[in-house]
Amino acid sequence: MAPDRFEGIDGPVTTVLMNVEEHASYSFRSPMLLLEALQFPGSFVRWNDSKDNRGLRVVGEHVIGLAAAAGEYRHSGLTDPRDDKWLMEVVWERGAEMGLFLLMGTGGREVREHTGMESFFLVTTAIIRAMYIDGGMEAVASVLRSYVDYMAQMDLGHEHG
Repeated sequence: MAPDRFEGIDGPVTTVLMNVEEHASYSFRSPMLLLEALQFPGSFVRWNDSKDNRGLRVVGEHVIGLAAAAGEYRHSGLTDPRDDKWLMEVVWERGAEMGLFLLMGTGGREVREHTGMESFFLVTTAIIRAMYIDGGMEAVASVLRSYVDYMAQMDLGHEHG
């Protein structure tokens, strides 16, 4: 049975929301934010008059960058823009872990092989932005933990290839 916080959202959509939360290791206080993040062209998760996720995804990229810079700074006192490629890989990994391939109409195939690459990244960033609105930077940092762990193990003084 779905928690009360999903009241008013139909069963199949609630199942998707709970699945994304489980794989993201984050429970939204306001699941409508997650529902909004999942509104994109081609998504089978459509809900009444929900907006698309444009507003969430635009700011999501900035939130992710800020969380990454904060993690880098904590570990080294520096930030290194050359490491963005590692951060983007973490965003991809987290999106895959959340089961977003299944929402993209690809039948579960890797989106990288599809024309939906950009959409996949944008949906993941929209979800991360929704987490920021819902739970603050701490929620975002927990989602990006593998990036922060990576930063803790690397030497920021060397370029990565």
